[in-house]
Amino acid sequence: MPSPVISPHLRQAAPSRWWRRALFLAVAFALVTPTVGQFLSNPTPTLTTSGGVTTARKELTGSSGYGFLGADILYSGQAGSWVFDLPGLGLEPSHFSFLTVSPRLTLDDHGAPTSIYSLEILLNGVTVFSGPTDHLGILHGSPWGGPFTNWVDFDSSPLAVPGLITVTIRNTSSAGGGDWMAIDALALKFTAVPEPPLLALFVAGLVPLAWRWRWRRSRRDLAGARP
Repeated sequence: MPSPVISPHLRQAAPSRWWRRALFLAVAFALVTPTVGQFLSNPTPTLTTSGGVTTARKELTGSSGYGFLGADILYSGQAGSWVFDLPGLGLEPSHFSFLTVSPRLTLDDHGAPTSIYSLEILLNGVTVFSGPTDHLGILHGSPWGGPFTNWVDFDSSPLAVPGLITVTIRNTSSAGGGDWMAIDALALKFTAVPEPPLLALFVAGLVPLAWRWRWRRSRRDLAGARP
């Protein structure tokens, strides 16, 4: 039986299809995978405690002129991560009931509609917020050119407290490549495990004393009952 004849056109079409598919996948991956921002910092946090809440706060300084000491900048499609090592800060995770993530944010001072800006906030890879910045009340930075005075503090819902924490923020905006958002500071707020009330401590101390008294009395009764 003669071998099947393969058209030269088909021989050329197959590699062409694979090449186009590979190019499509590479472009799609680049579009959905954020790049790391260039204007980022990761300073050691400062600790403060008030009313049972301990705050670990990083004042970010990736770019000067916009925030208190500066600000980290994320252009559209970029992401940044910041690390909090609780044992390294002298904090014991079991001493806290929960934490909240609290970045201080604003948009650039450009003229694009705020409705095209969006972001995603993750803690150890788990999304704690994803959506338009309008939902958080974030506006364009003002006054123009900075330092901005209209920063917005976002507080997440309560979260479990791990020992090593990585907070990631992704700029998922459909704004142009020259548009950005700024993070002036990033804080983690840890709520302490509540102390038991004094009455509970008092009762807890009486229980073993009561059992000890009953035990001694029962021994005396047994001793007195012997002939």
